[in-house]
Amino acid sequence: MEDSAEIVRKFESFFSEFVDDDGQHKYENLIAQMGPNEIISLEIDYDDLLRFDPDLARALLNEPEFYINLASMAIKHRLRIMDEEYANRNEYFHARIKNLESTNKINLRKIRASHIGKLIQVTGILTRANKVSPLMTRGVFKCLSCNDAIIPVDQEDNEFTRPLTCPQCNRKGPFKLLLDRSTYIDWQKIRVQEKPEELPPGQLPRFIDGYLLEDIVDTARPGERVTLAGILKAKQISTQQGKLTIFRTYVDINHIEKQEVEIESLEVTDEEEEEILDLAADPWIYRKLIRSIAPSIYGLDEIKEALLLLLFGGVSRQRRDGTIRRGQIHVLLVGDPGVGKSIHYDEEIYLYNNENFIKDKAKSKIGIFIDELLNNYSDEVHYYGDTEVLNLEGIEDYYTQSFNFDSLRSEISKITEISRHKSSEIFEIELKSGAKFKATGNHAFTTIEDGDFILKSVDQLEKGDYLPISRKINSFKEIDKIKIRDYVNHNLIIDVDQLTNNDFNQDINNKILKTKFIKPSKGNMFNPISSKLVLNESLGRIFGLFLAEGSFERNGIRITNLDKDIRLQLKQDFIDNFGKYTEYKRSIDFYSIIVKKLFKKLFNSNAYNKQIPQFFYNAPKPFIKGLLTGYFSGDGTIGNTGYISVISASGLFIKDLRNLLGIFGIQGVLRKKIVRSGKYRGNIYHKLLLYGQEIFKFEKEINFIDNKRRKKLQFLINKMKRRARYQSLDMIPNFGRKFNDAINDLNISQARNSPHRNFCAELRGKTYRQRVGRLYLKKVVNRFDNFKNKYVKSEKLDFLKKLAYSDIFWDKIISISKIQNDHAYVYDIGTLNNHFILVNGHIIAHNSQLLKSGSKIAPRGIYTSGKGSTAAGLTAAVLRDKDTGNLSLEAGVLVLADNGIAAIDEFDKMRSEDRIAIHEAMEQLSISIAKAGIIATLNARTSIIAAANPYHGRYDDYKTVAENIKKLPPTILSRFDLIFILKDRPDPTGDERMADFILRAEEEEPPEPPIDYDTLKNYIYYAKKHCHPRITRDAVEEIKSFYLQTRSAGAEPDTPVPITARYLEGLIRLAEARAKMALHEEVTVEDAQAVIQLMNFSLSQVGIDQETGISDIDAIETGITTTHRRRLEQINQLIRQLIQEKGGEPVTLDEIKEAASRLRISPQQVEEEINTLRTRGVLYEPRSGTYGIVED
Repeated sequence: MEDSAEIVRKFESFFSEFVDDDGQHKYENLIAQMGPNEIISLEIDYDDLLRFDPDLARALLNEPEFYINLASMAIKHRLRIMDEEYANRNEYFHARIKNLESTNKINLRKIRASHIGKLIQVTGILTRANKVSPLMTRGVFKCLSCNDAIIPVDQEDNEFTRPLTCPQCNRKGPFKLLLDRSTYIDWQKIRVQEKPEELPPGQLPRFIDGYLLEDIVDTARPGERVTLAGILKAKQISTQQGKLTIFRTYVDINHIEKQEVEIESLEVTDEEEEEILDLAADPWIYRKLIRSIAPSIYGLDEIKEALLLLLFGGVSRQRRDGTIRRGQIHVLLVGDPGVGKSIHYDEEIYLYNNENFIKDKAKSKIGIFIDELLNNYSDEVHYYGDTEVLNLEGIEDYYTQSFNFDSLRSEISKITEISRHKSSEIFEIELKSGAKFKATGNHAFTTIEDGDFILKSVDQLEKGDYLPISRKINSFKEIDKIKIRDYVNHNLIIDVDQLTNNDFNQDINNKILKTKFIKPSKGNMFNPISSKLVLNESLGRIFGLFLAEGSFERNGIRITNLDKDIRLQLKQDFIDNFGKYTEYKRSIDFYSIIVKKLFKKLFNSNAYNKQIPQFFYNAPKPFIKGLLTGYFSGDGTIGNTGYISVISASGLFIKDLRNLLGIFGIQGVLRKKIVRSGKYRGNIYHKLLLYGQEIFKFEKEINFIDNKRRKKLQFLINKMKRRARYQSLDMIPNFGRKFNDAINDLNISQARNSPHRNFCAELRGKTYRQRVGRLYLKKVVNRFDNFKNKYVKSEKLDFLKKLAYSDIFWDKIISISKIQNDHAYVYDIGTLNNHFILVNGHIIAHNSQLLKSGSKIAPRGIYTSGKGSTAAGLTAAVLRDKDTGNLSLEAGVLVLADNGIAAIDEFDKMRSEDRIAIHEAMEQLSISIAKAGIIATLNARTSIIAAANPYHGRYDDYKTVAENIKKLPPTILSRFDLIFILKDRPDPTGDERMADFILRAEEEEPPEPPIDYDTLKNYIYYAKKHCHPRITRDAVEEIKSFYLQTRSAGAEPDTPVPITARYLEGLIRLAEARAKMALHEEVTVEDAQAVIQLMNFSLSQVGIDQETGISDIDAIETGITTTHRRRLEQINQLIRQLIQEKGGEPVTLDEIKEAASRLRISPQQVEEEINTLRTRGVLYEPRSGTYGIVED
C-alpha cells in the first residue's frame, strides 16, 4: 500500500491542478469558497478524479474509508494555505464523492456480500427519516476513584465505549461521563426503497438503511428521490440467545443528492427530442396519443383521453395570496365489475338457496352451476366478446361461503353475478396440505409478505408462497330430518293403517310401509320405525360407524366391531333411533329393507366412489359431530409420533371429511398412499391427517367413543404440551416486524430496568425467525392487553388480535404448473359483500387494466389496491426505530408518488377513516402529520386515478353516482375533476365491433399502437418538464361562456344548479393539460372546446337528476339531487302536519303513505325518504311502524 503522505499529496495535486472543460481550476475555486460560505464539505465528481488520476480513482472505490479520510486531510491542507483561520477553526473537513462509475452504481435489489467495504451508489425513494440526534464521537470521562484523571475516549461503530483503566491510578473505575466536555456531531438514520418503476412484478420493494452525519443531515424529506454514495457496511445481528452469523447491511453515507422533480432517471437524447418534436407537429397527435393508451382495451376513447390529460397534468400556479391552484388532475372510474379472473370447471363451491339445499347438494362444481343457470336464463345473458355474464338480482337467490378480509372471518354471501369465458391455458396449484386448485393466470390470491396481505395473480405466485385457507365453513339453514320416502320407490310404500290382520302373516320383506311408523319385518316380526329420521348425534354415530366398518346384508345392514365401548354405544344408538338391533359376536346388525335402501341411497356401496351426502353440510352440528366421532372411532389411528389419521380408497370421501372437520375449525392435511406390493399393488389410497394444535381441537370437539383411544389421545396431548413444536402446523409465516410495530405503537419501554425487557427480546427473536404459532400469538396479544394503557388505541395490536383469532390457516405452495384447459370455459362468480369465495373446501380465491396502464406510463406511478390500504399506508406514518427508539417519519403511497400518479383500485373498499386521510392530498397537495410530537408537512403533488365498483355489483341508472357507490361520500366525489361510468349494456353494433377487435387480436399479431410505450413515456416526461402553457384570453372567454350558459339553466326558482365554480378550475387544468399534449405554449380555444366536451360527457353521466333528466350538480356535490331534497322536505312537513292533527301522537307508515299519495309520492319513495330522515336523526320510531319528529 502507498504511503499515506504520498496519497494526501496526490489528492492535493488533484485539487490544485485539475482544470475543467471551461479552463477553470474547479476544485481550487471551490475550496477557496468554503471559508466565506462556512462549508465543511467538498463535493468531488468521480469522473474528474478518474480523468486526472485513474489509479487513485480505482483505489478509492476498493478502499473507500481509507482514501476518503486522506482526501479530507488534503482538503484541510489546501485550506491552511488558502484560509488558515477557517482551517484552524474546524477540526474536520469532508471529501464527498459523487457520480460514481457505472460498475459501482448498484440497484438496491442487486446489493450482495461482495459489495461490503466498497464505495457504492444507489438511487431510490427516501421512505423513512429519523429525527436528527447528537452522536458522540469522543467521550470525556472522569475517574471517580482518584477524582483527578480526565480521560478522552473515541467512540466508534455507534457503540458506547468506556475507559478500560484509569491512566493515573490504574483502577477500573468507576468513571463518570462529562457530557459538557464530550464531542458530538449531528446524526440521522434514513431508509431508501426501490423506485416503483424498477420493481419486478409480484415482488415487494427492497430497502436499505443509511446513516447521515454532520452537514448532510436533513438533506431530503420522506417521499423524495435521492441518490446516495457511501460505503456498504455490515452489522452483526444479535438475539436473546446471542450473536448470529448473519449480518445486516447498511450504507455509511458519504454523499446524498436529492433528485429534483425535473432530474429523473429518465433522460431524453437529442434524437429522441427530435422525434418528440416531430410527433408534436403532427396534426393527428391527439388521436395518436389516445390510441396509444391501453391499446389492448377496445373503445373507451373519452376515458383514455381523460387518462392522458391526467398523465400530462395542468400547471400548478401560486396566487398572490400564497395559495396554490393545483395542476394535478384526479379521475374516478365507476364501473360494472370486469371479468377474466376465473377458475376451472371442476372447482367446487358451497351452494345454498332458500330451500336449504340444491338437488340434495351443499357443494357443486362451479362449471355445472353456472352452465345450468346460463342455459336456463339465456335471454337475460349479456355477451361481451366471448364472455357471458348473468346478473342474478331478481332472478334467483343463491348463496356461497366467502371470506371477509376486514374481519378475517368466513361468511355466507349472496351471489349477485356469474360469468364464463373461453380460456385454453390454466394453472394448477398444489398446497402442502394436499389441496389443489386450477385457475387462469390473472386470477388473484391473497398472500402474506412482511406481515401484510397483498394480492398476487397466479402467474406471479411462486413455490414457497403461502395462501390462506379458511379454517371454518358456516351453516346456512339446518336440515334436521330425513324423509325416508324421498329415498325409496313410492310404489313399494304401504300405509300401516290400511293393513288387515292377514297382512301381518304375509311375506312383506320386499315392501316398504309408510305412515307414522314404517318397517318391513325379518321373518314374521314387524318392528315399525319413524317415517322421518331426526338428524341427531346418535344417528350421526351410526352413520359414521357404518361408513367406517359397515356392509350391506340381504335384508339389512351390518357394522362389524369388537370393541366393547363402541358396541355398547352403538346398541344404545340403534335403540334410540330404530328401536331394535341384532347382536352377533363380531357385529351389530339391523334388519330392515327400508334402512338398507336408505343407506345405499345415501352412501355409495363402492369403496372407491364413497361420498358423504352433500346435504349433511346443512345438518345440525351435533349430528356432524356424531358422524365424525363414529367414523374416527371405527377407522381412526393415533400415531405415536403425534398425529391422528384415517384412510380411504375414495379421495372424494376424504375431502368431505376434511370439509366437515372445518365446521369445527379443525384443519386436516391430505396425503396419497400408493401400495407398492402385494395383491393391491398400484392401488391409490387417500389419507387425512391431523397434526399439532388440530389434535387438541379434535379432542375437545370430536374425540373417540372407546376409552382405549380416548386415554391414548389424552396421553399424546399431555406429551405434546411438554414440547414446544406441537403447534408447528398452524403457523403464521412472513410475519414481518408486526411485534416490533406493536411494541413501538404502545410505547412499551425496553430499557434495562423495564419489566418488559425480556418479553420484548423474546418477540425480537420471533421476528427474526419470521413465523409465529397461532397459540403463541394469542398469548402475546393477551399479554399486550394486560399492560397497555386502556385508553391507548393501537391499530397494530388490533391487527395482531384479528390475526390470532382469525379463521385463516396458512398453507404453503409446493408446486405451480401450467396446463391445458380440458373444458371450453373458465368460470367466475361475484358476491354482494366479499370478493373472496371458498373453493374446493376451504381455499380462499379472489373473485384493472386501465389503472395499471396509466401508472406504468407515468414517469412516477404507483399502483395500489384500496382493499389493503390504510390511512398511514396512503399518507405517512410515525414509527419508532428499533435501533434507537426514536420516532421516524415514513412516507406512504401519495407521498412516494409525488409529482406522479397514484392509481388506487377498489377505491370503494377502503375504510371511511382511511379515505378521509386523502382529502388534504387531493386538494392541498400535501400531507400534514401531527403525531407523537412530530409535526411535519410532506409534499403529495400527486394525480389520483381511482376505480370503484357499484355497491350492488351493477350500476343502477335510476340512482345517483353517490347512491350507486354508497361508501364514497360526496366530499370525496367532488374532488375528482372527471368521473366516468363504465357500464356493461348490450349494444349489437358496439358488441360486434368489440368482438371483432378481440378475436382479430387472437388470430393475428395485435396492431402496433401509433406511439410505442417507451416513446410515449419520453413524450409525457418531456412535456411535463419543458411545457408550461398559459391560458389565452380567447380560451378564458370560451370557458366563461360555457359556465355562464350552463349556470343560466338553473336561474329559475326551484330549479337545480347545473354546475358550480369548482368546475371552472377543473376546466382550466384540463385545458392546460391538453395544450401540453401538443407541446403548445398557449391554451387555445380548440383546447377549451375539447375539454368542455369531455366535461359535458362526464357530467351527463353523473351530474344528472335521474328522475327528471335535468342537470343537477348536487348529485355529486352533496350526493342528493334537488328533486330528492325537495321530496324529503315534503315528507318531513307532511309527518309534522299529521302528528299535529293527531295531537302529538306518532303516525303510522300507512297513514304517511296515504297522505303522500295525494302529493303523487309513491309508497316506495315514502319508505326511502323515511329511512333517510331516520338516518339524519330527524325521525325516530317509538314503536315498530310508527314515527315521531325529533324536537329541535
